[in-house]
Amino acid sequence: MPTNLVEVSGLLRPALGPVMKVSVYWDAAKEKCWAQEAVEKIASQKKAPEAARVLQQDAEQTSMQNEHIFLEEEELLDSKPSDKMWGSGGLRPHCVLLVSLFVWTDAVPISVDKTKITPPEEKVQEAPQSVDTGLHYDRYLREVIDFLEKDQHFREKLHNTDMEDIKQGKLAKELDFVSHHVRTKLDELKRQEVSRLRTLIKAKQDLEGGKGMAVDHQALLKQFEYLNHMNPHTFEVEDLDRLIKSATSDLENYDKERHEEFKRYEMMKEHERREHLKTLDEEGRRREEEHYEELKKKHADHPKINHPGSQDQLKEVWEEADGLDPEDFDPKTFFNLHDTNGDGFFDEQELEALFTH
Repeated sequence: MPTNLVEVSGLLRPALGPVMKVSVYWDAAKEKCWAQEAVEKIASQKKAPEAARVLQQDAEQTSMQNEHIFLEEEELLDSKPSDKMWGSGGLRPHCVLLVSLFVWTDAVPISVDKTKITPPEEKVQEAPQSVDTGLHYDRYLREVIDFLEKDQHFREKLHNTDMEDIKQGKLAKELDFVSHHVRTKLDELKRQEVSRLRTLIKAKQDLEGGKGMAVDHQALLKQFEYLNHMNPHTFEVEDLDRLIKSATSDLENYDKERHEEFKRYEMMKEHERREHLKTLDEEGRRREEEHYEELKKKHADHPKINHPGSQDQLKEVWEEADGLDPEDFDPKTFFNLHDTNGDGFFDEQELEALFTH
């Protein structure tokens, strides 16, 4: 057992010798690297050649001093231990430096509160607004397209099909692969559009009939070629094909006056209905509104299938194919509408056309 400080120092000297050497080497290397980096930086920038030369000399002098210190420290370790070993210039500063180095390498990195970092603002691009084509069936056209684009399969086909193929009806065939939900919505849109067309035809009939002019129903129906009148209940491939071709043709040969005319009929009919409601008392308005809602619901729902040739079936043709109000059904007018050759009789082709409506 050591009995005094001299004996303790003698035991510690072999163990602390390597530590002392590592510490001195570390100081010398660090100062030399710092000086060398400063010289290279200033020399590369060519801003102060003289300062670079001075720093070079300082670096060399510092290196020599460090080597001298290292030799002195070796002599100190080889000599007998004294108070210098633990003084201000002895072993204690270097031991502290070495311990600090290990603590620094194991230090926990400073964490950054990412919640306080404000992310860059992203500019939200507004979806382009749909442009009014000016067609009297513009709303129907846009709603059909909007619902079709909600189906992934049809949307991909639409974006990958050129305009010529679309005009030729190749895109319409893809309707068979559209989801059931979209098909149901398209059926509903078509029934609503058929109901709107009936209102337009009735308005035109009232307007021209009031002036003593004969209404050409067939000519009227030909102006609604963008949907299939023979099937007013469901939206089929033929409806999409007609809609695409009619919209393309109407936009290429746009008749603004004709489309504005039908828009005026629609507004006029609704205006007349509202004016009529103003003339009724509260109970009368309630009954009229209920009747109006029943008609709308009837047009939206699938009607029953009537027996071919029955009065109900003829009224169905009058209402759905001819676009006329069922309450105004007139057999003579109906016969004249469907006697296409004007011979005063229904031939086989004319009867077949009636029964297949």
